[in-house]
This record gives sequence, C-alpha cells and structure tokens, in this order.
Amino acid sequence: MKASNFILFTLILGAFTCCSFETSAQVINLTGKVYRVTAVKKNNHAITSMSNYARVEPLMNVYIPNAFTPNGDGINDTFGIRGEGSFQYSFAVFNRWGEKVFESTNPNQQWDGTFKNKPVQQGEYVYKLMAYGKDYKGQTGVITLIR
Repeated sequence: MKASNFILFTLILGAFTCCSFETSAQVINLTGKVYRVTAVKKNNHAITSMSNYARVEPLMNVYIPNAFTPNGDGINDTFGIRGEGSFQYSFAVFNRWGEKVFESTNPNQQWDGTFKNKPVQQGEYVYKLMAYGKDYKGQTGVITLIR
C-alpha cells in the first residue's frame, strides 16, 4: 500500500543540489507497522532510491478505569485493562481483607464483579498491575464497584 500524498524534496550532496525526488511511504506489514520509503526522481521514474525497512512500535499505553457497574445492562459490566502497543501483563484485584478475588495475564479477560461465582459487595477494591513492553509499568490503584 502506498501513501497517497507525495512529498517533494531535494537531495543535497556536499554543498551543491543534486536532484529533486518525489517520495512515498510504503506499508509492508500492516499489523507490525513496518515501513519503507521509496524516492523517485521527478521527471525520470527510472531513477529510484529505497530506504531500509523500519519497524515502528507504539509505546505502551495503558488505560485503567476507576469504576464499573456489573449490573447486566451491557455498559461497563466488567473491569479490566485497556491498552495499545505490545505488552504482556499480570493483573490482580483484591478485596478489603487482601484476598485475591480476580487474576489474569490475558488482556481480553476482565473481572465481572464475582468471587467464587458469587457477586461481591459494592465498594472499593485494590488492583495491582505489572505490565511489560518497550516500557515497564507497575501500578496499584483502587477500583469502585457500583451495584
């Protein structure tokens, strides 16, 4: 896939101007965000130059809500981590007595507000997140469960 907009630039070698090129960014792999830039000489498309492949990895970005309502209405019924970038994590939720009520290493698995298949009480619960990617993020916080 080539970018639709071309950029005109001038290559400068030493102290003199060499030639004008049109460039386009080419996405080689959409899921991995691998790019290659191809430059084509203006008015002579037989002269081209290609860059090396470059992988662009987004920085790890994690979003953690501060409340959820597991009442079955289909809106905010579960609590979990949302994020972008490539990362692995471990995530746990604890009740006020320090008992682990939920644990996951799968970003798609979320807590539904139950413990041992029974709904837990409304209130505040502590979570602990350990995420590893290009960066490291260790975080604890409080989630409010509203019934």
